Amino acid sequence: ALPAPREGRDTDAGAMASTAPAVGLGSKKRKTAASAGKPSDSVRVLQRESLRQLLSQIVPDERVDPLVEAFLLDVADDFVDSVVAFACKLAAHRKSDTLEVKDIVLHLERAWDMVLPGFETEELREFKPPPEARAHKKRMADVRRALASAAAAEAETVLAREKEREEEKEKGDPEGDGAEGAKLDASKADADAS
Repeated sequence: ALPAPREGRDTDAGAMASTAPAVGLGSKKRKTAASAGKPSDSVRVLQRESLRQLLSQIVPDERVDPLVEAFLLDVADDFVDSVVAFACKLAAHRKSDTLEVKDIVLHLERAWDMVLPGFETEELREFKPPPEARAHKKRMADVRRALASAAAAEAETVLAREKEREEEKEKGDPEGDGAEGAKLDASKADADAS
């Protein structure tokens, strides 16, 4: 059976719809010990002593404030809760009532960009669009290129026409319609005929 979220956790479906849920907000309270009123390490994913050992390996000469330790413990708990909750949703999507390693690995790879050595499977290979989609993209690129070259040819034609009009204006044809040049040609033909 699928594990239920821990007591006191946000179980709203909208909050878990994101593939990378917010982690380590520190606003969620842990179960409290019977009468002590302090968070109990027995319900935590990472025990306080284990965290201290880990921190001493990373920064051996540093002392970590107890509030920072508590925050890091909350972050670890929130991370594990969010990963398990989303992996459960993936298992349910597969129509399975068993949470499998591939559900957790898939969520960690896609949402957190974490690759776990030794857990790569063929099912988790990178998504490649089907060949039809690639062919369609190629055709669309060809159409865009053709449109761009047609637009460039049209622009060249317009520039050539404008250049011709400018040359005609310089020759004495203010309208640029070639009428002045036609009048000059007609008068030359009349002069030659006489």
